[in-house]
Amino acid sequence: MLKKRLIAVLILRDGQVVQSVRFKHTNVIHYDPVHAVECFNKWAVDEIVMLNVSPSPDSRQGFLEAVGRISVECFVPLSAGGWITDLDYARALLGNGADKLVVNTLLDDAPDRVTALSRRFGRQCIVASMDVKRDATGGIQAMVDRGQRGTGQDPVSWARRAEELGAGEIFFNSLDHDGARKGYGCAPRKAPRRTRCSRPCPSWMMPCARPACSPASSRWRGRISDG
Repeated sequence: MLKKRLIAVLILRDGQVVQSVRFKHTNVIHYDPVHAVECFNKWAVDEIVMLNVSPSPDSRQGFLEAVGRISVECFVPLSAGGWITDLDYARALLGNGADKLVVNTLLDDAPDRVTALSRRFGRQCIVASMDVKRDATGGIQAMVDRGQRGTGQDPVSWARRAEELGAGEIFFNSLDHDGARKGYGCAPRKAPRRTRCSRPCPSWMMPCARPACSPASSRWRGRISDG
């Protein structure tokens, strides 16, 4: 039986750890992200995901430095994402201690760059962050740009696209359940039972090991993460 893994999500805005509620980031939890990682170490989490949600790309250098500081204190795999738009910045994140790169908007704006990152660093290094949201008609679509822009594609189609572009993992996030304390959402519940996406599926808002999300024909591994 595949082991479920607990993945802690660390959300940084302008260098401070913030709480995310439906992708709104106003409540500061920690002024120093290192303190949060110290807590994660005590909780024996399996992985840590760091996301830079700062509104400006000027935050990239500060986030890069934060990754370097946290990697010293982090003894589990560390993924980093936010404002990854080019090979040089991706290489800098990995050089500062990140093990994997998390991409979201890049999948829509510059898919060729995702493929280039995958070819350069390996598929196992690329994590496709898929933010999903239920629309007014009850359908669910994948979102980009911090949940502000719809792609027009359902989660399964978007996951397959991410896999084709070179992603090694799919990282689900539900805008409707984010920080709402309503439990884990199961976004692709209405997706076709037979999906051929074979990427591992860490889940922030959805435990993909549940039968409704993991068809017998799929090889997605169940991981649950929390932020």
